[in-house]
Amino acid sequence: MPGVLRAVPSGKTNLLNPTITSWDQMPTWNLVFDIDFTLTGDLPSLRKLGQKLERLQQADQARVLFCTGRPYPDVLHGLKHEELPQPDAIIAQTGVELYLPPFGSFSTPLLDWQLQLKKFGFSEEEVHQRLIDLNDVISLEAANCQTPHKVSYAIMDSKQPLEWLAEISRRMMEPVGRYQVICAAFGESYYVDILPGMVNKGKALRYLQELLKWQEANTIVAGDSGNDQSMFDEGFKGILVGNARPEVKEYLQKFPAKQFYQAQQNYAKGVLEGLAHWQVPTFDD
Repeated sequence: MPGVLRAVPSGKTNLLNPTITSWDQMPTWNLVFDIDFTLTGDLPSLRKLGQKLERLQQADQARVLFCTGRPYPDVLHGLKHEELPQPDAIIAQTGVELYLPPFGSFSTPLLDWQLQLKKFGFSEEEVHQRLIDLNDVISLEAANCQTPHKVSYAIMDSKQPLEWLAEISRRMMEPVGRYQVICAAFGESYYVDILPGMVNKGKALRYLQELLKWQEANTIVAGDSGNDQSMFDEGFKGILVGNARPEVKEYLQKFPAKQFYQAQQNYAKGVLEGLAHWQVPTFDD
């Protein structure tokens, strides 16, 4: 059974991606953001956030990382059309794919992470077969949401989504550690990602932190939905925006108050509020 995923020694990693060698001397703050309904939803506040982040990046005082359920091309679309800030790294597909600069349509996921995911024996066909009789209540998401290590569904029954989520989770329990079920809800819509066991946003972020030699004490994560919970599970300091899902707010009550900040403001304005709370430079004005 595969254990906790670890970054490979830096010498090997550099062979896979030479750009990593310069990250040892990168700046202090590691600012990690979910995209949808954490950054998006309030364009004026997003613009203000982007301006402040750009100043920190130019002064070598921060790295910006996206940790999102979006497919990588949708992140690129957001950079071009949604005024998202410029990231220094991207975790896409709920932790299944990692990208380092330069970013473009030619980019491919970090190879070593993909090789580690293969250890879990994930099978798209097996996932489909286990859930095939649920086709009247769940629907496969768009093709670009599917990868060799991730199968994504939408739950179509809006009256009993949690019951169907429990049923999906029950069917994916065996063998232990092969599969993991993660749910993200937006409004009345529920989406399910089935991933290799031990793979999620938090584990991908932990891997990338070790790979790039980040200081954990200077890492702050921000999110709003169920697929962001794993980032808090890893022990990173965090921000929960005001519009976060009620179940996520309840989930985080088990964490020490000193670990996360519950913002009162929504979307990017909540991120601004949270970064000021954590005393990140330029966010206290």
